[in-house]
Amino acid sequence: MVKRDFVFIAAWIGLVTGPVLAAPQLQQQTLFSPLTAELFGRLGNDIQSSSSNQADIRMIFLQAGIILDEQSAAVYEQFLRGVGRSGGRSDYSDTILRAMKRYMDANADLDVAALALNGVIEQADTRQERENLLGRSLGPLASSNPVFASDIAAQLGLYAAEKTDYAGAAGQFDYALRLNPYNLLAMSKWMELTEPATVNAAVTEKLIWDRLVLTVNPSNLQAVMGFAQTAYHAGLYEWAADAFAYAAELYEYLEPGRGGHEDIALGWIESCYLSSTRQTQCAGIAQKMRDRGVVNPIIETVAALAAEKTGTPEQKKQILALAAEKLEQQGSGQQEGIYALNTGWFYCFGTEDPEKALAWCNRVYTQQPNLPGAKSLMAYAFLLNQQADMALDYAEPLAQNDPIAALALAGAYSQKDQKEKAVELLRGLLAKPVSLPIMLKARAALKEAGSDYISELSPGIIETGLKDKFGKQIIPAFIMPNKLFKAKLNFGGEEFFFGSPLDARLTLENTGTMPLIIGKNGMLTGRYRVDVDIRGDIRKKIPAQLEGTFRPSRAILPGESVTVRLDVNTGELSRLLFTCPQASVDIDFTLYLDPVVTGDGSLGNGVAGTGLIQTVIRRKKAEMTREFLLQRLDAVAKGQEGQRIRAAELFAGLYAEQAAAKLGNIPYKYTAIEPSLLADSVRRAIMDENWKVRVHIMSCLGRYSVGLDYGMTASISENLNHDAWPVRMVALWLLAGQQKDSFQPVLDWKAQHDPFWLNQRLAVILGGKPPLPGQSEPPVEK
Repeated sequence: MVKRDFVFIAAWIGLVTGPVLAAPQLQQQTLFSPLTAELFGRLGNDIQSSSSNQADIRMIFLQAGIILDEQSAAVYEQFLRGVGRSGGRSDYSDTILRAMKRYMDANADLDVAALALNGVIEQADTRQERENLLGRSLGPLASSNPVFASDIAAQLGLYAAEKTDYAGAAGQFDYALRLNPYNLLAMSKWMELTEPATVNAAVTEKLIWDRLVLTVNPSNLQAVMGFAQTAYHAGLYEWAADAFAYAAELYEYLEPGRGGHEDIALGWIESCYLSSTRQTQCAGIAQKMRDRGVVNPIIETVAALAAEKTGTPEQKKQILALAAEKLEQQGSGQQEGIYALNTGWFYCFGTEDPEKALAWCNRVYTQQPNLPGAKSLMAYAFLLNQQADMALDYAEPLAQNDPIAALALAGAYSQKDQKEKAVELLRGLLAKPVSLPIMLKARAALKEAGSDYISELSPGIIETGLKDKFGKQIIPAFIMPNKLFKAKLNFGGEEFFFGSPLDARLTLENTGTMPLIIGKNGMLTGRYRVDVDIRGDIRKKIPAQLEGTFRPSRAILPGESVTVRLDVNTGELSRLLFTCPQASVDIDFTLYLDPVVTGDGSLGNGVAGTGLIQTVIRRKKAEMTREFLLQRLDAVAKGQEGQRIRAAELFAGLYAEQAAAKLGNIPYKYTAIEPSLLADSVRRAIMDENWKVRVHIMSCLGRYSVGLDYGMTASISENLNHDAWPVRMVALWLLAGQQKDSFQPVLDWKAQHDPFWLNQRLAVILGGKPPLPGQSEPPVEK
């Protein structure tokens, strides 16, 4: 302890005298080092934001990285990533905006940019200030990154809507869509604020919306069902059939083993029946449902009608007979209710058997008069049996909202020769979504009453609008979502050595037929998690070694791919690899995309069926032969900059390894090396004539919390006076972390007198006494 106190007394004396003489030289320095800039960016992102102080320390190093290499996009990305998880107390808005200006191009990660920009917006005091800030950013970003500019335009639209400037808001949303046609927020808000000129325009807009949502997320069942139902109602039966077919396959993928979805099958078979070329598909759709144990009276009726339409009347009879048998069995079972109602419906509209229709409908109505649909079916059964008065009494109270009651009442009016009332009811009925058999009955009744139904929709106009937007193939063929992309995690090799950074890259290839959109509303949201399993000389599982979100700046077109860099050189894995240079290990990396907990409690990917995304690499141990050791010692003394850095890092790792071995934390065989040799090699690097070597080795010592002996501490203390500000910065941070309270006088002096403003700020954050109010700051040093 006495020796350490002496070290800092010496450091204190040096601080008082040294910088005063060196200041003129320091103020004129311009330092440049891409390697050190990257190191500071990595160091900054490695510091955990456990407190606001730690977050501000992180920002010091990130800003220092920018100063050391103002041309590097990678340095700006590191800075913006750090800002996104900062939580510091200071306002870095100006630096963030400058960094974004340099970073934002067509390859930028939008999640990084969004988090950083959000940090700037949160610093603004008023909504008007936030709006002005975004407005100034929009123009430059529109050319450098249209997708991100689209998000900003949409936010400006929301601000305008809050002020009831609806025209301005609609204009911003429209601009956002021109920048990025897949901006669903902009599209939905634009639809809210603009009123379609015609009913055809409204339907076209609804179909475009559903199709756009399906492009963004091909596994969105609600979107494809919305498109199918709207297309059916608009008379676009071919498109409706395509969409229902897509929905049927998607449902089987999303809900394996649950059987068919009756609403999907019903819409599909009705669309095929009404299309110009697909009536022959109706039999197959009905059979699929039967194979799943479902006998639906409407589906069976449509299948029979299709058989008749395609010229196979015997098939029609067979379908109706088998359906009647199955439905009677179900309707007579223990769960009578709805099954008996289905049987009654089938005899009303399927076989059109008046006697059986009345018997089954009466059975249901007598036992369960409040069952939805029971009374209206009873009315229709009366109509089939030429009991118009009874049909009218039963149907009239329900006709406003029940299509079967409306059809029965219209029939009763016709039998009573009140055709005008019948026509009005039938036209109202046909303007609503109803099942195909009821629609056909209503159309026939309307024609018999001497009138025709003319829809206000024009399918041709709607069709043209959609083809202009999406081309000829409106609904793509279904491809299972797990086949729409390929994901790979690679490291550019399988074997690595001590000191080699792990260059992990996720590659996503679009193997589908539509653009692959990654983002909040997409099939892939961009969230990821990397788990690590270390085997060999060390056994260690590291869950969630890396977690984050990425969002590419563009849609990935079919056949194209995007690559995302994942920095796994952090946390527990980085520490283990550094402190165990003589360990040979295999490292299993498992990447999860949109991670979810599966039914058995294990972790899986959000898109089912994609399987594990795994890669195994080997980190070979450093063989401590005499020749190898001599080469590295020679490199520390005489090598080029990069050689000295790598050799010094190895000796620091060996030093940390031996310290861990004394504590019993090294489970493998290792070659013991004279501790003084390792310590001397590290000290040599700490005092290297090249300031970049000094910064690198001290950063390693601090980053991995390597314990310092007296000699190392003394050498680091001398760096507090070095003429290169990055050296002083790292020495200040490292010693403050090691020495705690005994370092307070140094922090106080540095906070007020270090010639570089960033070092002054670091000293204050570390606990130094800030400059007095009005005290002049030193010139900004580069």
